[in-house]
Amino acid sequence: LEGGPAPRLGGDAGVVKSMSLQFGDFELDQERRQLLRSGRPVPLEPKAYELLVLLVDRRPRALSRTQIRDVVWPGVFVSESTLGVAVNAIRQALGDAARQPRFIRTVHGFGYAFCGEVACDEAPESGDATWRAETRGPYPGLSSFTEEDAEVFFGREAEVEALWERLQRRRLLALIGPSGAGKTSFVRAGVIRAKPEGWAAIVSTPGRAPMMELAQALAAEVAGNVEAVKQLPRFEDPDVAVGALQQWRRDHPEALLVVDQFEELFTLNPLGTQTGFATLLGRISDAADVRVLLSLRDDFLIRCHDHEALAPVFTADLTPLVALRGEGLRRALVEPATRGGHAFEDDSLVEEMAFSVEGER
Repeated sequence: LEGGPAPRLGGDAGVVKSMSLQFGDFELDQERRQLLRSGRPVPLEPKAYELLVLLVDRRPRALSRTQIRDVVWPGVFVSESTLGVAVNAIRQALGDAARQPRFIRTVHGFGYAFCGEVACDEAPESGDATWRAETRGPYPGLSSFTEEDAEVFFGREAEVEALWERLQRRRLLALIGPSGAGKTSFVRAGVIRAKPEGWAAIVSTPGRAPMMELAQALAAEVAGNVEAVKQLPRFEDPDVAVGALQQWRRDHPEALLVVDQFEELFTLNPLGTQTGFATLLGRISDAADVRVLLSLRDDFLIRCHDHEALAPVFTADLTPLVALRGEGLRRALVEPATRGGHAFEDDSLVEEMAFSVEGER
């Protein structure tokens, strides 16, 4: 890639420089991928470093354990202890304590949040997609795209549009694809960000406690709905869960629930939990009048057949997601670079790169 003219922030903000984040005596040098203390490198294992950057980037928002795993360990099963080891490594590097945190706060029963004050070198608002592409590079690598990356998510536009057309007609659908095909990126940076005007949407993952994961996903959306908020502490009761989602639905012309990585329901939960949650999803799509999209690996689709409530997914509207090809692949390569102020030397380089990975996950 050849660096083009550096994008400007507008006004007198000047040219974008490499972003450095400072908190306390520490600095995150994202160009060198190092944690520094008073200018000296602090040893930190790569995954722990990625987790720290993620928490700082999303501050002060608390991220669930599932959300963290999706970003830091995409497509890989990791245990709760693995995440705990990474958090402890960060705290040790920062001299932080779980009981009296200065930087990493534990949100009990949910996940973690960064609670320190952060200063950024010439950083604009976090939602500026051009800034994000310029400072971290135009591509997220092996990490999934999130809603914040929608401005640099290209190549799936036609598939997103086709899925939304199906969602207008069906209450319960499935999006399937092999591991690594990009389902989470498609859902978060494509489907959610392209929702029609008036639609509300939430994304949940089953994890080991699918009911509570869904409650956490819903909590931020119903913060202003007193009746719905009252029901969240009793969300394990299916009747209460349906009632809370009905309250959410009534506040919007249409509503969509996406259950991403739905195979976790089968891999991480006993049969009783599987049956209960599958039945709940059927009631949500019917009684609560909420459209439900299940995103899962194709080799787990047949497991849905064990649950009567999920029978509607076996229809002609089943949506397969395969590896990018052709023009979509080229757009995914060229457009994010363009947004970051970069250009390719010539079109033949684009064709060579696209050809070398076409059809790969």
